[in-house]
Amino acid sequence: MEVIQIESVAAEYPARLRDRLGGSAPSPLTAVGNLNLLALPNTALFCSARCPGSVILPTCDVAAEPGSGNQGSNLV
Repeated sequence: MEVIQIESVAAEYPARLRDRLGGSAPSPLTAVGNLNLLALPNTALFCSARCPGSVILPTCDVAAEPGSGNQGSNLV
């Protein structure tokens, strides 16, 4: 896959990222893969290598529950 870099002022820079982060948006954005995925509603959960599975799994379960606002979203 090709590594690409996009300046935050470029038209192809993901609008959702620019809108969400404003002046803190990374520039250039270095990416590999389909940048169109950044336009989709997503939920990301970041966990430490020291975070036990007994915490990670219930957190993922709560995020996927009906009414959590994450239906139709990608859970990463």
